[in-house]
Amino acid sequence: MPMCPFVNNTYPFEIKLRANILPMLSKFSSEIGRIWYTLYMNILIISPGKKHSPEMAALIGEYEKRLGGRFDVSWKFIPAGDIKDECAAILKALQPDDFVILLDEKGSAVTSVQFSKMLEPSAVSSSKRIVFVIGGAYGVDDSVRSRARKTVSLSAMTLPHMIVRLLLVEQIYRASEIIRGGKYHHA
Repeated sequence: MPMCPFVNNTYPFEIKLRANILPMLSKFSSEIGRIWYTLYMNILIISPGKKHSPEMAALIGEYEKRLGGRFDVSWKFIPAGDIKDECAAILKALQPDDFVILLDEKGSAVTSVQFSKMLEPSAVSSSKRIVFVIGGAYGVDDSVRSRARKTVSLSAMTLPHMIVRLLLVEQIYRASEIIRGGKYHHA
């Protein structure tokens, strides 16, 4: 390969690019890394009961498709049963470094913007994945409650699990749009 006749084997436009653009890019590198990390996180949703009905699966699938791979969402369905069995199954599915968010009617009410901040790296930096736990028909016991880093309520009303699943996936999509500055959220 022929050598470049200019200083340090680079062309003048390369020197200008390095001098002007690279320092500017370094200022934004942490922001770019934050966005990349945030938008490609693994999310596990643990829900008691049966898999989605075909109608609900289509609705949930629409939001998962809209995510476009920014979040890798997977589901774990645990058999509905008594609270002790459900909680044991939930804890068994968790890994030590999971960032667990419990969805429970007794949790804190949050806005969509506050919810999106929970999914940012500063909130989950030491975790490999975010795990949302949907409480069973009788809630969860203290063993699951103490494992959760956040406890959130989607509504003051009691909602069916299928509706909670849909609301959660829609809010994950909305959060991804808020984080990336998309036009879906109009606040």
